[in-house]
Amino acid sequence: MAGSYPNLALDKKIYENAKILDMGFGDGRNFTLLKNLGVKIYDVEITDEIVQSTQKKAEFNGIDCELKVGNNVDIPYPNEHFDIILASSSMFQITLTTQLLNT
Repeated sequence: MAGSYPNLALDKKIYENAKILDMGFGDGRNFTLLKNLGVKIYDVEITDEIVQSTQKKAEFNGIDCELKVGNNVDIPYPNEHFDIILASSSMFQITLTTQLLNT
């Protein structure tokens, strides 16, 4: 729950009620920004422990989101469910892990 990014100039009308998948949400650092944009927040992370921990933080901060266990190969939502997919840190992590496993 990092913050609201007050200097970020985005037209909220573009994002209002859009369904966004925050792939690999980790500690929920994007949730405040996404809430402020007015999107419907859906999230996928690789373990139930991460999901449960971050769900508690989201509830404490009044952020409505749907958190599920999954990964980039097995996203637990139907095809074409989302308007936007955010995968900032998760794609880096997948690439780094793949490189380490192949060495």
